[in-house]
Amino acid sequence: MKDQNSVMHLQIDADLFICDVNLLLDTLCHALNSNLCIIVKALDCNAAVAGRDALAKTVYARLFDWLVDKTNRSVEQDLDFEIQIGVLDIYGFECFKLNRCRSCRMQI
Repeated sequence: MKDQNSVMHLQIDADLFICDVNLLLDTLCHALNSNLCIIVKALDCNAAVAGRDALAKTVYARLFDWLVDKTNRSVEQDLDFEIQIGVLDIYGFECFKLNRCRSCRMQI
């Protein structure tokens, strides 16, 4: 670990993932090869960064999917019409052919 700040951040991450801090550290810093036996190999800096980034992308993707699902469930979509919620991301707003007002059912 680089410094105490890194140790603190690793502990926070482990708490959020609900896992052991040493297991998280081993997962981010070591590779396991398994043909007939287990070989633990320390990752170089670039491989460790790539693994960290892949984990972050997976977490954000799952969080986004959860947020979309939660939003869709909270809207309680009526089968008679569609409700669309625009989400601004790095690519901009999505464009929909039809938007309707839920309370008055008028086309907007």
